[in-house]
Amino acid sequence: MIISFRIFGKIMQILQKLNIEIQGLKLRWHNFIPTSRRKFFALLSLVTLFLSFGLNHLMSTYADQVQSHQVTDLFLDFLPLTDVNFIFFWIAFFWVIGLFFYHLWNPEQLSFLLWSYALFISVRALFITLTHVGPPTNLAVIPEELEVYAFQADMFFSGHVGGPFLFAMLTNNRIWKMVALFYTAITLVVVLLGHMHYSIDVFAALFISHSLSVSLKKMKPWFEMKVFKYHL
Repeated sequence: MIISFRIFGKIMQILQKLNIEIQGLKLRWHNFIPTSRRKFFALLSLVTLFLSFGLNHLMSTYADQVQSHQVTDLFLDFLPLTDVNFIFFWIAFFWVIGLFFYHLWNPEQLSFLLWSYALFISVRALFITLTHVGPPTNLAVIPEELEVYAFQADMFFSGHVGGPFLFAMLTNNRIWKMVALFYTAITLVVVLLGHMHYSIDVFAALFISHSLSVSLKKMKPWFEMKVFKYHL
């Protein structure tokens, strides 16, 4: 009986903490979108992100049409070709889910990070048009539902490695920064083992993402003060 009361008490404490978090989340969203101005720029950031996806699709389609043969790679020549489809899919799935909840819990960073993702995708799309090397031999299996979004010659640079690293450079949350860096490291290893990218695509993604983060951090005060009229 005593144990039952203790368990019940623990459950009630968890529910109370959860309720406090939900109320705090409602308050953060209420404070984030009190004016039509902030709603407009939040929507504008989202539209810009979708436009960047369209640009990436266009440039990747072009790269596929003009791609040449695959080339040799120092790292891939020594790394055994490994079937990493299961790991690759699930770590990407959980990363997307994690990002969703991060933005849900941190609405004040939503617009700036959406704009940052859009810039990252657009820069990558432009790089894709410059190099038309065919993909290395790999065992990647693309689900039929995602084939329309899958390309072969969009090699340089790796978005799966560069994207999370850019997020790690921009977020102020220490825990999420460590999670993003850990995910970046795991993805880097998985992508190389699966021969999904050339090594230059993977390592260059880190340098390009870091360079973008430096520029974006310089833009952030202007973005916050001039556009949203308040400091995060």
